[in-house]
Amino acid sequence: AYTALLSSAGVGFVSYTPYLMPATAVFLLIALWALAYRAETRHGYGPFLLAALSAIGLLVSKFAFGFEPGVYLAASLLFGASTWNIWPLRRSFEQPNVL
Repeated sequence: AYTALLSSAGVGFVSYTPYLMPATAVFLLIALWALAYRAETRHGYGPFLLAALSAIGLLVSKFAFGFEPGVYLAASLLFGASTWNIWPLRRSFEQPNVL
């Protein structure tokens, strides 16, 4: 995605490899901040903790080991944490006693 975006801007000849890890880390930090922001009013810190573990797993799998299945698993877990975070809360309403 980075390559396509920058190539469309006419910067296709630049090597993006040194910037890939820091850019990925920055975008993951933004995602984690979004999950932590007002977490108490949604599903608590569960989605944030799952996303934090997924982000660490993604960075380690991609940049330390080059283990592609680990990258896909971590990205799937990050997606699951985001979905869990936006899932509507179940509210219980008391029904009036009707005799």
